[in-house]
Amino acid sequence: MQALANLIRSLFWGLTALIVIVFSVTNRKPFLVDLWPFEINLAIMPYHLLFLGIFIGFVITGSVMSWLRLQEFTRRRKAERRAHDRTQQMQAMAEDTEAREHAAATAIVASATKDDHLD
Repeated sequence: MQALANLIRSLFWGLTALIVIVFSVTNRKPFLVDLWPFEINLAIMPYHLLFLGIFIGFVITGSVMSWLRLQEFTRRRKAERRAHDRTQQMQAMAEDTEAREHAAATAIVASATKDDHLD
């Protein structure tokens, strides 16, 4: 199944590269791009615009993917920290309970010993 997915992925990227190369070779005449609010006119080759779009797409996609991974890492780290804090709280509560039980047992023994001396 993984081999089929790799084959499909390779075919997709190979065909995409072939289309970009054919587009770049066949469109060699520059065209005029008017950047309206700035009154700037640029003569750009069509494939330069295509490559610029692909580059911007990669940058945006990479940024979003990095941000999502960072969010996942942060969420996992917070959960680990919370679990660690709760474990420490439970240990502290167990120690406190043991100390109270020991104090209660000592008080009972002391009370019983005191009652024995009074008789």
